[in-house]
Amino acid sequence: MSPVTERIDALVSETKELATMVGTRIADRENDPRSMCFWNIHNQAVMAREVIGFYEKAWKGEEGTEDEMSDRMMAVTRNLFVNVMSSIEKGARDCMKVYKTSQVRAKASEKGGRMYLRDILVASGELGLLEDDDRESWKGILLMRNLVVHNNAVSDRSEILQLGELRISMRPDRMMKGPPSTYVILSSMASMMFYRWLVAVDGRQRWSRGASGTSSTARTRGHGEGHPRSPFHVREKRWTSAAATGRRYRP
Repeated sequence: MSPVTERIDALVSETKELATMVGTRIADRENDPRSMCFWNIHNQAVMAREVIGFYEKAWKGEEGTEDEMSDRMMAVTRNLFVNVMSSIEKGARDCMKVYKTSQVRAKASEKGGRMYLRDILVASGELGLLEDDDRESWKGILLMRNLVVHNNAVSDRSEILQLGELRISMRPDRMMKGPPSTYVILSSMASMMFYRWLVAVDGRQRWSRGASGTSSTARTRGHGEGHPRSPFHVREKRWTSAAATGRRYRP
């Protein structure tokens, strides 16, 4: 099994765990966009694993195909990263519809017009809902997303981007360079940070309609109700997931 496949297997387990936690601890309505966002990310990871698995079986034992296989893995995982970020952006905007009285929504929409993920994250940071490490990591991930989507992964600057264990080398007008698992790692980081952001936003006061249907009472979600740093454990330069592998799609 290749390191990329190991990373994707871990991402599949991780995203299922995140989707389940959101579904049981935060979601409170049918087809809740908060949990559906994570199930969509999970399904994207499953499909990426299936495609890479197909390539591995189709070319198993063939000589001289290593470079082609690497190119295909990079293309598949790059699409995975783009799809994950698209799901997160849509999920963040949907959350602003759920938390209609949120200070994040008010601040993110101050400039008017369409609200983007960057607006929501900047507002969240200013309101103290993002940890310092996450604020910096989001900047790097959004930069990577923009270069991948709008510049075909070709850098427009000279920079070494360090995101945790991930090191990406950038030189103007050249393809960005990182390990084969670069886009899987970015997808994992973005998913986990989005979960932490959702827990923080949901941890503010939420209002539930009283029995009479006319009154409301405030409740605050406890800070201890799930706020993991990451289900990954670094061990001998490999990531493994403590999450159990389960069914691929939400029942």
